[in-house]
Amino acid sequence: MPPTLVTITPELQLSIVELLSFQDHINLSSTCKALRSLLVPFIFAKVPLKNTEESGKAVNDFIQGPYASHIKSIHLKFNAPGPQEWVDLESNYPADDQSVLDAVIPESVEQVLSNTSLLPGIDSLIIEVPTWTEAEMRTAFYLFDLVESDTAVIEDERIHAWRRLMARTYELVAGFDTIRHLEIREHVPKLVSTWNTPAFQKMLSGLKSFTFTLRGAENGAGWNLDTCVGWVSTTEAYGRYLFDHLINIETLEIESCNEAPLGLKSNSERWFAEFKVQPFIMPKLRHLTLKYVLLCPELRDLICAQSEVLETVKLINSGSEPHGYDTEESPTWAEFLDAIAKAAPKKLRSFQIVIEQSSDENKTPQDNITSKEHLVYYCWDTKYGSMPVDYWERPQDDDQQQKDENAFDKLMAIVQANHGRDALES
Repeated sequence: MPPTLVTITPELQLSIVELLSFQDHINLSSTCKALRSLLVPFIFAKVPLKNTEESGKAVNDFIQGPYASHIKSIHLKFNAPGPQEWVDLESNYPADDQSVLDAVIPESVEQVLSNTSLLPGIDSLIIEVPTWTEAEMRTAFYLFDLVESDTAVIEDERIHAWRRLMARTYELVAGFDTIRHLEIREHVPKLVSTWNTPAFQKMLSGLKSFTFTLRGAENGAGWNLDTCVGWVSTTEAYGRYLFDHLINIETLEIESCNEAPLGLKSNSERWFAEFKVQPFIMPKLRHLTLKYVLLCPELRDLICAQSEVLETVKLINSGSEPHGYDTEESPTWAEFLDAIAKAAPKKLRSFQIVIEQSSDENKTPQDNITSKEHLVYYCWDTKYGSMPVDYWERPQDDDQQQKDENAFDKLMAIVQANHGRDALES
């Protein structure tokens, strides 16, 4: 009789079910008791939670039941309405009604996030707050033109529901001292006062992996987010609010957006925001993935400082200094790659430079393959801000292009040698 999924060894069973989707787990668990027992830890590993009374009650009931010990991750998907009308900063931005503020996080949801003792196995959080549509981001566009002090952030959270929701959410999750993996997904680019608290920063210091993605926006008439002064000051503050506390991080993923890449510095208060990461703050960093983070001294120094431990680097839609604009200390691709090669990274076995086109019709099979063709230079418009990656170009100077390619070859030779040595040792 041929072996079946029920009769094969437990090791093979786990190898197979780990490859299946959540829906496959559900379907397979309904076939027999043996497979249901096998799949219970997979089915109940991640719990979704919305900021509604019904969702809170359902999760409360669940965590007090027999399967609570299997929960490893909670996905918070909270929402509060943004401005209902186009924001005009020359007039007062109206405060929300008190009834709206009071209803930001229902009592049942507060109970879930406050009873950490009932969730001892939690080690991962995914946070999306608020989950605005593109239309809502467009309506709120000029809110990102406001430069805010730490005090102003707290005051705005007091009078606006969506910002109070963010503040209270992060205040609550800071109580989970078992969290080792945190993903802040599609963050509306504003500061959060409770990020700047000892409890939340302590949680950050215990993380092994951190993923942070930012929402983009344009105003409906072509102006991009990087034309907003407040966006620049806000994103540059992420260093002291977030990145400076990731002292035990092993995997770091940061994604900005096409409308506002991070990483350059100029004398203008618009257009470019520095990538505020201290080079020696993450001594355990092994895996680094960045999207829409431009070449800059901070990124170069971060990679070089981790030359003893860094294993993989993936740069998606990264470019060097834009043509015709005098940014401060922006390295060319040759300077950037040469610096990394000079640091002699001992464990670096993968260094990817990838282009993901912003429009489907321009995509090619080569886009997701590391190539010299991806050593591009960022393009921007003096009126509208960042240009789509489709417009980014190779250097017009043949000599510079050759320098870039030579530096690329030198670093790839080191990566290939490391990879080959690892293969022999294994």
